[in-house]
Amino acid sequence: MRTQIKTVIAEVLGISPDAIADDASTETVAEWDSLKHLELMMAIEAAFNTRINTAAMLELHSIDAIESYISAQHNR
Repeated sequence: MRTQIKTVIAEVLGISPDAIADDASTETVAEWDSLKHLELMMAIEAAFNTRINTAAMLELHSIDAIESYISAQHNR
């Protein structure tokens, strides 16, 4: 799942998946700004066939957080 998340992030941010570390976050990836974050959340919803509520969007600022959220949604 992490590889797919990194691929989606790379596509949205316009960077190589190889440039995204496993612990990437809004604090470590310069291209991951607030506007791109919104685009990323919509792309994650589409890629993983899930819905992300507004409160969760405000918390999902790292690959770890995104992966945990998706796992929780799919294990309901």
